Amino acid sequence: MNKTIMAILMVALMIVPMIAFVEAAGPAVLVGDQPNVTQPNTSGVGGVGNGTVNISQDRDTLRQQIRDCLEDESSDCSAVRQKGNAFASGVIDKFCDNAEQKMEQMRTRTENAQGLTDEEKELFMQTIRTEKEKLTQACNAFEKGSKDNEAIKQATKELRTIAKETTAKTILTREKIQERRVGLVIQRAGQLEVKLERIQTKLNEGNSTCSGEMEQLRLQFREQIKEANSLHNESSQVRERLMNGKGSGNFTSDLRQSQEKMQQAQTKLQEAHQTLKQITVQLRQCAADISEENETEA
Repeated sequence: MNKTIMAILMVALMIVPMIAFVEAAGPAVLVGDQPNVTQPNTSGVGGVGNGTVNISQDRDTLRQQIRDCLEDESSDCSAVRQKGNAFASGVIDKFCDNAEQKMEQMRTRTENAQGLTDEEKELFMQTIRTEKEKLTQACNAFEKGSKDNEAIKQATKELRTIAKETTAKTILTREKIQERRVGLVIQRAGQLEVKLERIQTKLNEGNSTCSGEMEQLRLQFREQIKEANSLHNESSQVRERLMNGKGSGNFTSDLRQSQEKMQQAQTKLQEAHQTLKQITVQLRQCAADISEENETEA
């Protein structure tokens, strides 16, 4: 029986070090900078306060003039409002041009990303294609150069929503990729735990002196993987709710909750990795002890 156990241990010693938990559960590689399509802001005069569009120096003056004319129907105030609408229309036109360029840059960065698999790239590309289509439709629906106040308000509302959704969906896609990576590590760890259980059974059957210590480490390893899996699932559930528009209403808070759960899952995997190192040492000791017993019997 000792020779059978010895053979199993030698195989185990080759398998265990191959599972690189810390490296495999590391952070996902981001595609360039944090994706963000700046929202148009046409409040007041219809201007935008972002770094994408070059706003004229007289923006604040024009905004104040419009505020002063809120209840004034004079020809002068009518001219001020028309000027404000023209300004806002120009902002929307430029926003659409810049947003299209930014989406294209995101697509190019994704295609050239070295740290993503083809499958992971496709997840990003699906998000980019979907949001770009929404953006194109909204921009095409707005007549270029239009000074119609209602059309400007409607376009601004739609573009703000799309810009917000694009940033959120891209972040959530990144989180999904991280989730899949960690999930794969947990899956492999579970498979390894099954192998360790078989080895433990053989050790028990052979009345090995090291079976007790191995059992304790194996159970510790199994519990750490179980906790990692539970935290991973909790994180996934929060992200899925956000992706489906069923979050609490506070995107930042929900996202932080999901990320914290995933980080805790990774911490558990790192703990499991340390336990696995101890198991490797113990297996080597078992192999050495059994080898010595075999030599004595011979």
